[in-house]
Amino acid sequence: VQSALEAGMSRGDVLYTVFGNLAARELDPGKAGYNAADPYLGVAKQFANKVAVAKYYTETMQGDPALPGSSSRAAKLPNTV
Repeated sequence: VQSALEAGMSRGDVLYTVFGNLAARELDPGKAGYNAADPYLGVAKQFANKVAVAKYYTETMQGDPALPGSSSRAAKLPNTV
């Protein structure tokens, strides 16, 4: 990351590249391209999980923490200005 920034990439470009690299990793051991020795495999799995949760929250729950089954803390916090 540091060398990319020093080479002139913006922070946004660096993040875009990092996220793209994580998303491109094969996570299924039964598929071609899976590399169990990949040192970033765990990070890629966590990233994929967070994307799946965000997609579910956005598409299924429509971003509403007050829907049944939601345990979001946001639903319990008072509104502040």
